Amino acid sequence: MINTQINELVAYGLKCGLVSEDDQIFVTNQLLDLFRLSEFHEEEILKSRPLAEILEDMVSYAHQQGILEEDTIAWKDLFEITEDNIHAILQKEIGKVFVQVLECAGVYKNTKKGRIDFGRFIETL
Repeated sequence: MINTQINELVAYGLKCGLVSEDDQIFVTNQLLDLFRLSEFHEEEILKSRPLAEILEDMVSYAHQQGILEEDTIAWKDLFEITEDNIHAILQKEIGKVFVQVLECAGVYKNTKKGRIDFGRFIETL
């Protein structure tokens, strides 16, 4: 079931222009990592559901699998994702992963010196 929900969420992002086709695999892999999954099968989504329903199902799954400690309305309200804020959330999360990639590649260290060195690196681009 979570496989279908991931397909639905990615399809929603593509349809709304929140995810480009170039980023489809990356976004899917991020969701697989989030839900601690090692397998995924692409599915054609013939009928789209409202974003809130997809996310509600994903939160419930995460709770059932022990990924989230609570499955409460209060918790969901703290992390409510809407059409208005999804783009900013995706940008922030992609930025976090980008920082991790740069750190692992030795290009960036999250220290004062690292930020200065990274600034110099960006200037050379």
